[in-house]
Amino acid sequence: MAIELRHLRYVVAASRCGSLRRAAAALGVEQSAISRRIRDLEDELGASLFNRHSGGVILTHAGKKFVRHARQALSEVSCAAADVAPVGRGEEGVVRIGIFSSLASAPMATGTAMCVSTL
Repeated sequence: MAIELRHLRYVVAASRCGSLRRAAAALGVEQSAISRRIRDLEDELGASLFNRHSGGVILTHAGKKFVRHARQALSEVSCAAADVAPVGRGEEGVVRIGIFSSLASAPMATGTAMCVSTL
């Protein structure tokens, strides 16, 4: 099983909210989805991330370690998306314009095609 961003979001939200129900409400998903994904993740990791009780959830020692890294990973992904967004909108980047060498020795006629690419 690969760890998905949603697994990280669910664990971080549950740790922040102290409850799977409140985490589900905050994320706009069903509680059963959060509960199932966290349980799958715990099974894959071989460690419980939460102690569950009637009032909610509390991070275990392993959970505290995992959440620290999960927050950092989510932050890095957010930074990566923000870093490339201006390029995708054409606000940042490089434009290169070139002409064929055979055209460089002759005067350019109207309608001559040029090669334009962006990097």
